[in-house]
Amino acid sequence: MCRWLAHSGTPVLLREVGPAWSNRNLREIAGHVRSPLFFGHIRASTGSPVQRTNCHPFRHGRWMWMHNGAIAEFHRIRRDLVLAVDPELFLSLGGSTDSELMFHPALTFGLEDDPPGAVARMGRPCVHCTRTKASSKRSRTTPG
Repeated sequence: MCRWLAHSGTPVLLREVGPAWSNRNLREIAGHVRSPLFFGHIRASTGSPVQRTNCHPFRHGRWMWMHNGAIAEFHRIRRDLVLAVDPELFLSLGGSTDSELMFHPALTFGLEDDPPGAVARMGRPCVHCTRTKASSKRSRTTPG
């Protein structure tokens, strides 16, 4: 739902399953927070359960990720994407969305050192798996 940068330089997350426009806690916090960077996302489920662990954005260290859209035939390629995640990063997967699963391969493929390259490398398995496992449908992804 919302993210801001803490004094430590790491992202702070506020996740809720209800709508932001009626969240009294968010309104209260917003009146007291000062930050040079805010990042917000209102999620509409594309099939995964509506729960806090599936709320965007996702965070790992100083990195944060959100994604609008859906990976075509995600249920068919999910296993292949999970296997692309570094075993150490796999332990931090908390939800079941395609967005979070896109983030972890991007981290695995070098997001820290080469963000554009890592995101491109992350997208290749999505496209490859979709083409080989989901007949002729194409994958469409947009990093947030």
